[in-house]
Amino acid sequence: MTRIGRHLYALLTLSFAVLSAQSAERGDASFLATHCIECHDADSKKGGLDLSGLSADLRNGVSFDRWVEIHDRVAGGEMPPKKAKRQTTDAVRATFVEGLHGRLLAADRKRQRDVGRGRLRRLNRIEFETALSDLLGRPFHIRESLPPDARKDGFTTVGSALNLSAVQMEAYLETLDRVLDEATVRIPRPETKTWRMSYKQTSGIMQQYRREGPHLPVENGLAMFGTELFAHFDATLGQFVIPHDGRYRIRVSARTLRSEEPITLTIRAGGKGRKESNHVPRWELTHQSVRPGEPQILEWEGWLLRGHFLHIYPSSLRKMRFIDGEENRQEFYQGPGVVVRSVEVEGPILEQWPPRSHELLYGGVAMKVIPGAEKNIDLNDHLNRPPDRVAKPWTVGDPKTRVWTQREPVPGKEEMVYLRVKIPPPLHSEVALASKNPKTDARRLLTRFAPLAYRRKVDADEIEPLIALAHRWLAEGSSFESAMRSAYKLALTSPGFLYHHATLPIGSNAEGRLTDAALAERLSFFLWNSIPDQPLRTAAKAGKLSDRGALRGEVERMLEDPRTARFVNDFLDQWIDLRLIDFTAPDSDLYPEFDPLLRWSMIEETRAFFRELLDRDLSALNLVDSKFAMLNDRLARQYGINGVKGFELRKVALGKGSPRGGVLTQGGVLKVTANGATTSPVIRGVWVLDRILGQRPDPPPPGAGSIEPDIRGATTIREQLTKHRADKSCAACHDAIDPLGFALESFDVIGGYRERYRILDPKKRGVIPRFFSHRPEVRKFVQGPKVKAADRLADGRAFNGVGELKQLLLSDSDQVVRNLIERLLVYSTGASLSYADRLVVDEILEKSRAKGFGLRAIVHEVVQSEAFRRK
Repeated sequence: MTRIGRHLYALLTLSFAVLSAQSAERGDASFLATHCIECHDADSKKGGLDLSGLSADLRNGVSFDRWVEIHDRVAGGEMPPKKAKRQTTDAVRATFVEGLHGRLLAADRKRQRDVGRGRLRRLNRIEFETALSDLLGRPFHIRESLPPDARKDGFTTVGSALNLSAVQMEAYLETLDRVLDEATVRIPRPETKTWRMSYKQTSGIMQQYRREGPHLPVENGLAMFGTELFAHFDATLGQFVIPHDGRYRIRVSARTLRSEEPITLTIRAGGKGRKESNHVPRWELTHQSVRPGEPQILEWEGWLLRGHFLHIYPSSLRKMRFIDGEENRQEFYQGPGVVVRSVEVEGPILEQWPPRSHELLYGGVAMKVIPGAEKNIDLNDHLNRPPDRVAKPWTVGDPKTRVWTQREPVPGKEEMVYLRVKIPPPLHSEVALASKNPKTDARRLLTRFAPLAYRRKVDADEIEPLIALAHRWLAEGSSFESAMRSAYKLALTSPGFLYHHATLPIGSNAEGRLTDAALAERLSFFLWNSIPDQPLRTAAKAGKLSDRGALRGEVERMLEDPRTARFVNDFLDQWIDLRLIDFTAPDSDLYPEFDPLLRWSMIEETRAFFRELLDRDLSALNLVDSKFAMLNDRLARQYGINGVKGFELRKVALGKGSPRGGVLTQGGVLKVTANGATTSPVIRGVWVLDRILGQRPDPPPPGAGSIEPDIRGATTIREQLTKHRADKSCAACHDAIDPLGFALESFDVIGGYRERYRILDPKKRGVIPRFFSHRPEVRKFVQGPKVKAADRLADGRAFNGVGELKQLLLSDSDQVVRNLIERLLVYSTGASLSYADRLVVDEILEKSRAKGFGLRAIVHEVVQSEAFRRK
């Protein structure tokens, strides 16, 4: 068949498909045949687009998406291209776009009425963890025991990506065994104790660590000179471990040593702690600035897990190790430090007994002591024993089970006896449930539990399967606890708990509007990542959430609650990519100044900045550029800003001409958009284009190649990309991407401002880095080529530096705010945005414009929108 024949055949095929639909669509066929089919038939397929077999049936998802693409390209003036032989008038183009828009809108609205905006949405692993924690009234740390959740549109909240597999279900069941173990009382009410300790009680540290570690025993405590690295004393505080899960109060008495500047002392709890747990998060318990003068009492109260160790170290001091011989021992060191005088731990602090978790699961069921059960021994009893008994082996129960192990001294060697703690064994069960009427108790408890777990009113026929399962286990001779555990696991793996009600048939009426219960749940998972609390459930039960004023009041109440931090943290982790902060580690030779305190401050800066916008309803345009930043002294030093003292982040006004302001130049963003040694304008440019402007570039074509980083400094990244962009197929995307990234080349891998690149000094390759010593550092890098941060956007507008780029981005402020609205809608509703949702976004944009694009106002408008209030 000749080329003309193929075009004719394609035209006839397309015309037949279109003419078989409504007569109003005939203009579409004519427009495409005249202006599009020449380049987009089965032979040419320019841009991968083949219109020859395109169906006019907008009920077909693939065809619908293709028509949306056609609409957008024509409406944006991209098609027909300016170089096309056959051009069209603006009037013809507008007629085509308007007609197609009307049909796309009608088809998408019908689909939303019929099936809703999104698919079934299950709880992701963060929601699963927080929902169980709030339901049972105690924190669980279980997310890492569940498979990672798939992402769509940048978030793990989108229902179409959250499948449920056999592997997922098996992980749920195994994790719930842990949850129920921790939630159930196994011992009599533990005594609240107070342990008072000093580092003088710490014994058995190997002499090598005594010689090299950045610490020195002094008359009234332990002097610490360096951060956690090599500070082996921090994990051996008298071998103290947390004896029971619960709330504890920790007090540390400390003072600065030879320092007029504040020093940040970190108290952290961590360690595996239990054999059945592969992961227990390492929290920053408290950060306080130790001031000169009298010892300061640092206090923190919170939930700790059995088996955790306490780690104490001055995190604002640099890495240090004494490795240079006798003349450089710790006692001769005259640098700054912190003297930790004493540590006091009080707990567990009990608000009630049995705890809320046990009461919810087994309230009203008597407990009995198991005859002959082995008593639980407090692993820390040895702290009150005479020092000469500390170094002796101590066993609990079976002599084969050693909690403390001892290494015998080796004659002639300086390494003395040291103690090592094993992971504490699980708590023995000293008490057990003793139900006098097991079947009656099972019905009572499950009837109370189901509505709380399912987050709504539950009919009797939904509870009966749970009761029947428990009764069957009882009839087979199982214990009451085993029978109840089987029923609770069934409830917590059922759709009532695992799925968002807004996406289930029970969550909306015939018109697709959410019930008050489903709306309360959607709101709670949006702002708290968890289940509704009692006031929100009460408002939903009374039907108040259907009133826009009452709904606004609930949003205000929830935004003032500390649990809103879950939304701030999770939303930024996913949108800004803060979750990737540890994906790469900065090269210690190139960036020796990077330390844990800087890493922590980077994350908290972005969170504090977003929270400032949210709390004070500041314009969302501050995300691009702001006249202030949220800083502490560590970040201020990194950014070259003077006058900021202390650890706490606070609002700091930026001077005129400062390159900081907005999220683009925050250290956390700059780190996650770089690898450990080099920066890439491509990666950073894609990030700005996608995360700030909402324009997702197409993936690179096959065989496009990549740029290998040159840390030797032989060529700059601009020179490498110039060659890469010489290919026309690459230039099409890189012309839009690279300039955005070049503007950020003034910032290095860890967010520092630079005018030249750092490159490794070949003369110092292999030299031991001096930042592991108390002596002055030996730098292993030198200054390389100059950074050039000027370029020209794809539309021809030129800029010089990130400041001018920010102003160019703000010239299209609507697009910046529109992107944020779209992200919030996807995150909060768990559904990708469809064609009809564009009108919702436009409406939110216009309403928030009248309020100065305030971030708090935008959140309110998202909740009030039809997309949020409908299935």
